[in-house]
This record gives sequence, structure tokens and C-alpha cells, in this order.
Amino acid sequence: MSAQRDRYRDVSTVLRRVLVLNLAVAVAKVLFGWSSGAISILSDGLHSFTDGASNVVALAGVRIASQPPDDDHPYGHRKFETLASVGILIFLVAPLVIYLIYKDRDPFIRRHSAQALNFQIIIAIIELISLPLMVIGIGFLTATAAWIAFLVFSIIAGIAANKGEEYTYPYIPQMVT
Repeated sequence: MSAQRDRYRDVSTVLRRVLVLNLAVAVAKVLFGWSSGAISILSDGLHSFTDGASNVVALAGVRIASQPPDDDHPYGHRKFETLASVGILIFLVAPLVIYLIYKDRDPFIRRHSAQALNFQIIIAIIELISLPLMVIGIGFLTATAAWIAFLVFSIIAGIAANKGEEYTYPYIPQMVT
């Protein structure tokens, strides 16, 4: 039982650290978007707060799942981890929904929203791969690199979109077009 408790403690520690990073990215984007007048960066910053919200959902799920068995839950509360992951899925689906709603309004909006969606999918994959790698320390490096890339390339893309210019994220496969 101690190993399981240690696991929950370690997962919570990682989630809290990632939450701080996500909030820092969101604040940086909002401040830059607001100060530069780039509406696209401001809206992306507001969207980045949903990444922090998904961390809060995960923290709540881990906290509940770590509770010991009781009369109502004789086998424990581990299923709450699964329930929390469904909640997080809603946050991951949000950019797809926005793409589907706005893609037909204008070819420029379609290209930029598809680029942003492809980029976010790749960043999400990198972050998911980074979580188990944090156990051996490498995950912190890959998660930090992904966080920096997310911040830098989102700002560059936002500035380009604000100027009405095309932008293609580097090294991102075009899964959604």
C-alpha cells in the first residue's frame, strides 16, 4: 500500500509543477497579447488556462483516487482516476470543436486553426510521453522543451495571424488540414 501512496504523491507533485508551468504560459500569453494588441495571442493565452484547468481536474482525481477503501468503496477509489481522465479529454477536444466550428468561415482561418490544432496535438503527445519519463528525470527536460516551444511558436503564430500572414509551425505533421 505504501508504494501506491508514493505513486499518488509523485503524480501529484508532477501535476502541481506542470500546473505552475501552464499558468505561467497562460499569463505570459495574455500579457503579451494584451500589451501588443494581438487578439490571437490573447485568445490563445485564455485558451492556455484550460491546460491549467486540466491539471486541476487531474489533481482532484488523484486526490480522490488515493483515498483508502471504505464502506462505500471496498475496493478503493481508483476509478476516480479514469473519471478525471474523461474530464481532461473534454479540455483536449475543445480546440477540435473550435476548428470544426470556424473552419468554413474563411480559408485563412481554416489554415491557421488547422495549424494550431496540429501543433497542440503534437505538444499534447510530447507532454503525455514526458509524464512517465519524469520518473527517470528525462521527462522534466522534454516537458520543459515542449513548454518553451509551445510558448514561443504560439506567440510567433499569433503575431503572424494578427498581421494577416501565413505561418506554418516547424516540424509539425499535417494531421488536420
